[in-house]
Amino acid sequence: MSTTVYLIGVPGSGKSTALAGAIDLLGWGEPKARSQPFAHSWYEDAQAVLLGKQDVPFPGTDTLSLGVNPRAVEFIQTTEAGLVVGEGDRLANKRFLCAAAGAGGAVLVTVDLPAVAAFQRMLDRANTLRVAPQQESWWNGRATKTANLRRLSCPGLRHETVDGSRPREAVAAQVADVIDNWLTAA
Repeated sequence: MSTTVYLIGVPGSGKSTALAGAIDLLGWGEPKARSQPFAHSWYEDAQAVLLGKQDVPFPGTDTLSLGVNPRAVEFIQTTEAGLVVGEGDRLANKRFLCAAAGAGGAVLVTVDLPAVAAFQRMLDRANTLRVAPQQESWWNGRATKTANLRRLSCPGLRHETVDGSRPREAVAAQVADVIDNWLTAA
Protein backbone atom coordinates (compact mmCIF):
# COMPACT_ATOMS: atom_id res chain seq x y z
CA MET A 1 0.00 0.00 0.00
CA SER A 2 1.28 3.41 -0.92
CA THR A 3 0.30 6.93 -0.03
CA THR A 4 0.03 9.38 -2.92
CA VAL A 5 0.51 13.15 -2.76
CA TYR A 6 -0.40 14.85 -6.03
CA LEU A 7 -0.15 18.58 -6.78
CA ILE A 8 -2.60 20.35 -9.05
CA GLY A 9 -3.05 23.97 -10.03
CA VAL A 10 -3.38 26.20 -13.04
CA PRO A 11 -0.38 26.45 -15.37
CA GLY A 12 2.11 28.86 -13.81
CA SER A 13 0.93 28.28 -10.25
CA GLY A 14 4.32 26.84 -9.26
CA LYS A 15 3.59 23.12 -8.91
CA SER A 16 6.91 21.89 -10.30
CA THR A 17 8.94 24.41 -8.34
CA ALA A 18 7.05 23.68 -5.12
CA LEU A 19 7.44 19.91 -5.41
CA ALA A 20 11.15 20.13 -6.24
CA GLY A 21 11.69 22.44 -3.29
CA ALA A 22 9.69 20.16 -0.97
CA ILE A 23 11.79 17.15 -1.95
CA ASP A 24 14.95 19.14 -1.19
CA LEU A 25 13.54 20.22 2.18
CA LEU A 26 12.61 16.63 3.02
CA GLY A 27 16.22 15.59 2.33
CA TRP A 28 15.54 12.74 -0.05
CA GLY A 29 18.89 13.06 -1.79
CA GLU A 30 19.50 12.17 -5.41
CA PRO A 31 17.00 9.91 -7.18
CA LYS A 32 17.81 6.79 -9.09
CA ALA A 33 16.14 7.23 -12.46
CA ARG A 34 13.79 4.51 -13.57
CA SER A 35 11.48 4.38 -16.51
CA GLN A 36 9.28 1.29 -16.28
CA PRO A 37 6.34 1.15 -16.74
CA PHE A 38 6.62 4.88 -17.43
CA ALA A 39 8.93 7.73 -16.48
CA HIS A 40 9.51 8.10 -12.75
CA SER A 41 12.35 8.51 -10.29
CA TRP A 42 13.04 6.35 -7.23
CA TYR A 43 14.33 7.87 -3.98
CA GLU A 44 15.89 4.93 -2.15
CA ASP A 45 16.34 6.60 1.24
CA ALA A 46 12.74 7.80 1.36
CA GLN A 47 11.22 4.71 -0.28
CA ALA A 48 9.43 7.20 -2.51
CA VAL A 49 8.60 7.59 -6.18
CA LEU A 50 8.41 10.88 -8.08
CA LEU A 51 6.17 10.50 -11.13
CA GLY A 52 7.05 11.96 -14.51
CA LYS A 53 10.06 13.16 -16.40
CA GLN A 54 12.65 15.23 -14.59
CA ASP A 55 15.44 17.52 -15.82
CA VAL A 56 13.33 18.80 -18.71
CA PRO A 57 12.02 22.36 -19.17
CA PHE A 58 8.55 21.24 -18.04
CA PRO A 59 9.09 18.44 -15.50
CA GLY A 60 6.43 16.26 -13.96
CA THR A 61 3.73 14.34 -15.76
CA ASP A 62 2.95 16.98 -18.40
CA THR A 63 5.35 15.50 -20.95
CA LEU A 64 4.28 11.87 -20.51
CA SER A 65 2.51 10.23 -23.44
CA LEU A 66 -1.23 10.59 -23.79
CA GLY A 67 -1.58 6.82 -23.38
CA VAL A 68 0.17 6.64 -19.99
CA ASN A 69 -2.94 6.45 -17.82
CA PRO A 70 -3.54 2.65 -17.90
CA ARG A 71 0.14 1.98 -17.03
CA ALA A 72 0.04 4.61 -14.31
CA VAL A 73 -3.09 3.10 -12.75
CA GLU A 74 -1.52 -0.36 -12.78
CA PHE A 75 1.68 1.07 -11.29
CA ILE A 76 -0.13 2.89 -8.47
CA GLN A 77 -2.06 -0.27 -7.60
CA THR A 78 1.04 -2.47 -7.45
CA THR A 79 3.98 -0.31 -6.37
CA GLU A 80 5.82 -1.22 -3.21
CA ALA A 81 6.88 2.39 -2.63
CA GLY A 82 5.54 3.81 0.61
CA LEU A 83 5.03 7.20 -1.00
CA VAL A 84 4.22 8.32 -4.52
CA VAL A 85 4.36 12.03 -5.37
CA GLY A 86 3.59 13.82 -8.56
CA GLU A 87 2.32 16.96 -10.22
CA GLY A 88 1.14 18.05 -13.60
CA ASP A 89 -1.73 17.65 -15.96
CA ARG A 90 -1.29 14.21 -17.51
CA LEU A 91 -2.20 12.13 -14.43
CA ALA A 92 -4.47 14.75 -12.86
CA ASN A 93 -7.63 12.86 -13.68
CA LYS A 94 -10.36 10.98 -11.84
CA ARG A 95 -9.25 7.52 -12.95
CA PHE A 96 -5.67 7.86 -11.73
CA LEU A 97 -6.39 9.85 -8.58
CA CYS A 98 -9.19 7.56 -7.40
CA ALA A 99 -6.97 4.52 -8.11
CA ALA A 100 -4.27 6.15 -5.99
CA ALA A 101 -6.77 6.85 -3.21
CA GLY A 102 -7.90 3.23 -3.30
CA ALA A 103 -4.33 1.93 -3.24
CA GLY A 104 -3.60 3.36 0.20
CA GLY A 105 -4.90 6.89 0.33
CA ALA A 106 -4.18 10.09 -1.52
CA VAL A 107 -4.10 13.80 -0.92
CA LEU A 108 -4.72 16.19 -3.77
CA VAL A 109 -2.81 19.41 -3.06
CA THR A 110 -3.96 22.52 -4.90
CA VAL A 111 -1.29 25.17 -5.36
CA ASP A 112 -3.62 28.15 -5.26
CA LEU A 113 -2.55 31.32 -7.07
CA PRO A 114 -4.75 34.08 -8.52
CA ALA A 115 -5.37 33.50 -12.22
CA VAL A 116 -3.79 36.78 -13.35
CA ALA A 117 -0.53 36.03 -11.51
CA ALA A 118 -0.39 32.41 -12.71
CA PHE A 119 -1.07 33.40 -16.33
CA GLN A 120 1.72 35.99 -16.18
CA ARG A 121 4.13 33.41 -14.71
CA MET A 122 3.28 31.07 -17.58
CA LEU A 123 4.06 33.85 -20.09
CA ASP A 124 7.29 34.76 -18.30
CA ARG A 125 8.40 31.11 -18.21
CA ALA A 126 7.76 30.71 -21.94
CA ASN A 127 9.77 33.88 -22.60
CA THR A 128 12.65 32.68 -20.42
CA LEU A 129 12.69 29.27 -22.15
CA ARG A 130 12.27 30.93 -25.54
CA VAL A 131 9.24 28.83 -26.41
CA ALA A 132 5.83 29.91 -27.61
CA PRO A 133 3.42 30.43 -24.73
CA GLN A 134 0.30 28.33 -24.49
CA GLN A 135 -2.86 29.86 -25.90
CA GLU A 136 -5.18 31.57 -23.44
CA SER A 137 -7.99 29.16 -24.38
CA TRP A 138 -5.75 26.19 -23.45
CA TRP A 139 -4.84 27.87 -20.15
CA ASN A 140 -8.54 28.48 -19.41
CA GLY A 141 -9.25 24.81 -20.07
CA ARG A 142 -6.58 23.81 -17.54
CA ALA A 143 -8.08 26.26 -15.03
CA THR A 144 -11.49 24.63 -15.48
CA LYS A 145 -9.94 21.19 -15.03
CA THR A 146 -8.24 22.33 -11.82
CA ALA A 147 -11.53 23.72 -10.49
CA ASN A 148 -13.26 20.41 -11.27
CA LEU A 149 -10.52 18.36 -9.59
CA ARG A 150 -10.85 20.47 -6.45
CA ARG A 151 -14.35 18.98 -6.16
CA LEU A 152 -13.30 15.39 -6.92
CA SER A 153 -14.55 12.88 -4.40
CA CYS A 154 -13.66 9.23 -4.03
CA PRO A 155 -12.99 7.01 -1.00
CA GLY A 156 -9.56 7.64 0.49
CA LEU A 157 -9.00 11.02 -1.20
CA ARG A 158 -8.38 14.16 0.85
CA HIS A 159 -7.83 17.71 -0.31
CA GLU A 160 -5.31 20.31 0.88
CA THR A 161 -4.56 23.79 -0.41
CA VAL A 162 -1.29 25.70 -0.26
CA ASP A 163 -0.92 29.41 -0.90
CA GLY A 164 0.97 29.77 -4.16
CA SER A 165 1.27 33.54 -3.78
CA ARG A 166 3.83 33.21 -1.01
CA PRO A 167 7.59 33.18 -1.80
CA ARG A 168 8.78 29.99 -3.53
CA GLU A 169 10.60 28.74 -0.45
CA ALA A 170 7.46 29.16 1.66
CA VAL A 171 5.31 27.31 -0.87
CA ALA A 172 7.84 24.46 -0.95
CA ALA A 173 7.79 24.35 2.86
CA GLN A 174 3.98 24.15 2.82
CA VAL A 175 4.11 21.22 0.39
CA ALA A 176 6.81 19.49 2.45
CA ASP A 177 4.60 19.89 5.53
CA VAL A 178 1.63 18.35 3.71
CA ILE A 179 3.77 15.38 2.63
CA ASP A 180 5.21 14.95 6.09
CA ASN A 181 1.81 15.29 7.82
CA TRP A 182 0.18 12.90 5.36
CA LEU A 183 2.86 10.29 5.96
CA THR A 184 2.56 10.69 9.70
CA ALA A 185 -1.22 10.21 9.55
CA ALA A 186 -1.05 7.22 7.19
